[in-house]
Amino acid sequence: MIVPTLSAGGSERIIAFLANNLDRRKFNIFLCVMDGKDNFYEIDLENVTLIDLHTKRARYAVYRIYKVIRKIKPGIVFSTLGHLNILIAILKSFLPREIKFVARESVIPSLGNKYSWNPWLFNFLTRKFYNKFDKIICQSQYMQMDLVRNYKIPVTKTIVINNPVTVLPAKQISYFPVDSYNFLSVGRLAPEKGYDRILKALVPIKDKYLYHIVGNGPELNSLTALVQQYGLEGKVMFHGNVQNPFDKFDHCDIFLMGSRYEGFPNVLLEAGMYKIPTVAFDAPGGIAEIIVNNFNGFLVTDNDVEGYTLAVKKALSYNFEREKFTEYISARFDGRTIVSQYEETFEDLLVSKPG
Repeated sequence: MIVPTLSAGGSERIIAFLANNLDRRKFNIFLCVMDGKDNFYEIDLENVTLIDLHTKRARYAVYRIYKVIRKIKPGIVFSTLGHLNILIAILKSFLPREIKFVARESVIPSLGNKYSWNPWLFNFLTRKFYNKFDKIICQSQYMQMDLVRNYKIPVTKTIVINNPVTVLPAKQISYFPVDSYNFLSVGRLAPEKGYDRILKALVPIKDKYLYHIVGNGPELNSLTALVQQYGLEGKVMFHGNVQNPFDKFDHCDIFLMGSRYEGFPNVLLEAGMYKIPTVAFDAPGGIAEIIVNNFNGFLVTDNDVEGYTLAVKKALSYNFEREKFTEYISARFDGRTIVSQYEETFEDLLVSKPG
């Protein structure tokens, strides 16, 4: 497995989960990270060989990755994140044909590439090199169709494996704080996460509330300015990165998601496990594959900020059957089930002939 780092990201969380839970009777795990300093997720180092490339940028590690693969001669190279996947796909032509290459796509490429420094280049590279992978794991059906329709990837090269539930509630949830409502968002402070839309939607809400935002990112200053512009001082709190945020903020009444697109958001699974309903825009990606209207939250027409405000107000008084959330999430996205799907995918590749 090759990942960029074990920082506080959704892809890194899944990689750490897989590394710790794949069947050791079937697989020897070598986890190659770009920069192993201050890892955010714990790795079972008794059963996982950690290889630290000591670099911050994937493009600076290409030759080191090449040497590691040559030395280990793995049956499968598994990579995640678009830019790293492209580099690995390029390397494939210079490595033994018997090695199988599997990519896990972490975003919807046609939308995610729009936020890159050169959208045309990344679309070109995705279209040219992704076909070299033996299998591409997609988090959602929407992501799979994006690759097939926009990048001409054969559907037979793709498989949909949802993200697993990776958290278990640690303590009893207190649904109704006495002094105010509490809202929560968890994610990188970046334009695609749509925090600006949430802040705008909260302006008309007169109920007493605190909006907790967990995560870091380049938009912190601009979002802080929006808080001041909208007169939301004292109502919005930025907490930075927090390990196991749902343990700390399990008292929140509503989880707010403003994303303009998502691959398959783990935070919605975690919110469900903690019995917290969600209000989200029905944006491209896997959101609608998790949220069921009037059951575990409300989906709002994408970019309908006024509708989002109304949905938040409705959620505050709606009689959600919260006790059913955990059962619903566990039944569909149980960690053992998802790990088994990965294992089956890897095993099928290992018994197939070299491509």
